[in-house]
Amino acid sequence: YLEGLPYDPNLQKGAFGTQMRRQALQSLAVAFRGDLVGFIAGFRQDKDPQIREAAAIALGQTTSERAIEPLKAWLPHEEELFVREAVDRSLTRLMETRRGQ
Repeated sequence: YLEGLPYDPNLQKGAFGTQMRRQALQSLAVAFRGDLVGFIAGFRQDKDPQIREAAAIALGQTTSERAIEPLKAWLPHEEELFVREAVDRSLTRLMETRRGQ
C-alpha cells in the first residue's frame, strides 16, 4: 500500500497530496532502507520539485551505499536550487557514513 501512495492520482494535486507523497517516500526509505533505492530514485524525474526534494532526502535516509550513484548522477542535472541542496546533503551524509565504516 505504501509504495502506491506516491503514484496515487488522487494525491497528485494540492498541498495535502504533496505532503502525503513526501511522507510516503521518507517512510519507505526508513522502513526498507537499501531495498527501495531504485524505486525512490525514480522520483528524481517527478514534475513536482517538492517530491524530488523528498526523494533526495529519502535516498539519504536509506543509509545505503547504493543510493550514492543515483544521487551523484542526479546532482548536475537538477535545476531547482532547494532540490540540489537536498541531493547534496544526502550525498554528503552517505559519503561520510561510508568513510566512517
